[in-house]
Amino acid sequence: MPQGAAPTTPPKENLEDLLKVEPLAIEVGLGLVRMVEGGANSPLLRRIANLRRQLATEIGYLIPPVRVTDNLGLKVSEYVILLKGVEVARFELMPNCDLAIHPGGGPQVIDGTQAREPAFGMPAVWFPSARAEEARQSGYTVVDPVSVLGTHLAEIIKADVIGCFRPI
Repeated sequence: MPQGAAPTTPPKENLEDLLKVEPLAIEVGLGLVRMVEGGANSPLLRRIANLRRQLATEIGYLIPPVRVTDNLGLKVSEYVILLKGVEVARFELMPNCDLAIHPGGGPQVIDGTQAREPAFGMPAVWFPSARAEEARQSGYTVVDPVSVLGTHLAEIIKADVIGCFRPI
């Protein structure tokens, strides 16, 4: 150290900030940011609030707030669900499409991109949202992207969060 120079001390780290991990979080690609535009009135945040209220009423567990952020490292229409900072689920939504789930597993009568519904793994088809009524009339259950993500989150919470607690 040069003579007369004051000793330098490394900046103090705030250990609380380093240890702070959100219990539940969702990261979305840039194409899904519109789902959270408008703050608390956004479709996704309203869905999450309703889910937390529903689980508290039905099961008696108060689910912690779910932090939703964008992530430039994800594909444009991809989302990731994190539990204590660890990825527990990942799925890609199709832009301007709804997901059609055929309840009987019979022959597919609607054209679209083959997929698996993320919460239950059922065979499904992504198709243009404008054809939703046609899909319903053909016997499909039609699910919009916000509901796909909301149902996926609900099942993750039931399996990975609430499922961790065992009665004494």
